[in-house]
Amino acid sequence: MQQTRGRQMEAVFSCMWVSSLVKVYPDQMPQEMAEKGLVALKKESVSVQIAYRYAGEREEFGEVKMHLLREGREISSPGKEEETAFHCTEEETIRCKKKEETAPCLRIRQVNLVPCAYPCHPKRDEDYDRTKPGLYPDLLRKIPEEGFPLIPGQY
Repeated sequence: MQQTRGRQMEAVFSCMWVSSLVKVYPDQMPQEMAEKGLVALKKESVSVQIAYRYAGEREEFGEVKMHLLREGREISSPGKEEETAFHCTEEETIRCKKKEETAPCLRIRQVNLVPCAYPCHPKRDEDYDRTKPGLYPDLLRKIPEEGFPLIPGQY
């Protein structure tokens, strides 16, 4: 609960796992992944999205806390020595992957919306997600120091 000018306001935050192949639009609830576990071979990359929705009254900022478990035991989290790629540059991430073979390296990014004025030609097939201009998820960026934006009413 948060206090706002003498009245209580309940901020609601929900999130879900979404395939990295799915576009998460701000006005449409994405389909949640059925399987929450991620499996990869050694030295293989795995990608996943976490779509979130905030129902507070004003824009806030959230922070990311990530812990990886193997057989119920924590193997990597921000702040542990083997986890050096949380907010690092591309070169540092690659160096970490070459050094550490046992603990995975994490790279966390936020997906930013970009304006799209011409998403498709009027003569098109039926396989487009959307055909109208709008904001489309596209640009991957590092999460800023102040955190990721919690914008009310959108994913």
